[in-house]
Amino acid sequence: MPATDIVKRWLRALADRDLDRLRTLMVTDFTLEESTVLPWGGVYYGPDGFFEYFLRRHSMIDAIPHIDQIFDAGNRIIVIADSQGIVRGTGHPIHCREVTSYQVRDTRIARCTLYEDTPTMLGFLADS
Repeated sequence: MPATDIVKRWLRALADRDLDRLRTLMVTDFTLEESTVLPWGGVYYGPDGFFEYFLRRHSMIDAIPHIDQIFDAGNRIIVIADSQGIVRGTGHPIHCREVTSYQVRDTRIARCTLYEDTPTMLGFLADS
């Protein structure tokens, strides 16, 4: 299966909040990294690490990426998106650009590195 199809399945499961499907799409030594400037940022390991990240992020915001472009670089897939949603607790809207690099290994996601427009996201969080 092409790496782009695996990432598209991941993105659909993420949008659907289908945690069981997400688990099946990542390798056991999965790694996720996002800037530690964000309250949910850091490096997370394995499926349990991903779910810790997911819960931290989604306890503060409810946003999903709306995909603009997907670049196929072999086993690396780059996704450019606009994260849209709300700040939990206030309902204030979020509109933040992001770039995510996915590394695919053995038809599963092995690494996910997120590059969010951090100053913009921090501004949304501060306004809440």
